[in-house]
Amino acid sequence: MEGRGRFAYMRRLQTQIDICAKQEFSPFKRLDMVRHYTTTVKSISRYSSGFYDGDTGELLGVGVALSTFGSLRGFDGSDITRIVFEECIPQAREARIKNEASSLWDAYETINRNRELEGRTPVQLVCIGNSNDSAAELLVDMGLVSRIERMKRKGQQLYIDRGRGLLLVVLTDSAIGEEKRGTALYTLLGKNSEYTAAALENTPAEEWGTMCRPVVLREYNPIVAVGEICVYKHKHRAEYYISSHISGSPPRFGSGRVDLRRFNTRYKATLWKAYMDRAMVFENTTTEMLLIKYFDA
Repeated sequence: MEGRGRFAYMRRLQTQIDICAKQEFSPFKRLDMVRHYTTTVKSISRYSSGFYDGDTGELLGVGVALSTFGSLRGFDGSDITRIVFEECIPQAREARIKNEASSLWDAYETINRNRELEGRTPVQLVCIGNSNDSAAELLVDMGLVSRIERMKRKGQQLYIDRGRGLLLVVLTDSAIGEEKRGTALYTLLGKNSEYTAAALENTPAEEWGTMCRPVVLREYNPIVAVGEICVYKHKHRAEYYISSHISGSPPRFGSGRVDLRRFNTRYKATLWKAYMDRAMVFENTTTEMLLIKYFDA
């Protein structure tokens, strides 16, 4: 199956996969109508389902959930060539998965295994999601939060990093989005609705942003770098500045669990108090979101 291969259709939660495993709620239902094709779906095990060619009965792919993937003992994904992770960014009301990004990398490693060492093509991972959380764990772990912010500012929709094998697509002015502005829901909500901005412009509703302003960087000293940001302290005032620009040689911490624990143990109490006292300035909303995300790790 190396040529054609099968796919793994992934959702975050098992309840979501359970719904997709019902023929009435199959993710292929609309596509089948357009293509005049039939894809049938049925449960394979407690934690997986199968999508089949309605005519031949051939297994086309499997449906799995990130939250329970580790329970698929003895899972053999050697014939899977593509993972499609739909709705990879959780909505605010959705349950969180502990160590969510690491769980995804574990799932990828389980499916991909040693195929590259055997001269085979690596599994392609396609993540699709709305901008419900600009600093979602997956984006933080991949170091993409600042990159997405810059793309939005510049109106850039495509970014390619060939060294990482990465294609990043940020849709801000899609044709379908413009057409949907005139539909019933968005007419009701109005053009200034936070929901409209998130759904049609990939601009999430944020609860922060009032502490962002430009500063004279030479008035600050770098005290620590963590993940994608650097924390500076004013030379004369009890004020901190958070920027994506890292200068000097401050102590550095990564965005992994252990490094973030080290960072929080040493710096969180002081920085959180400064944040609560509004004695902190941010380069942009992205740096604010990242700092809060690192605090919550």
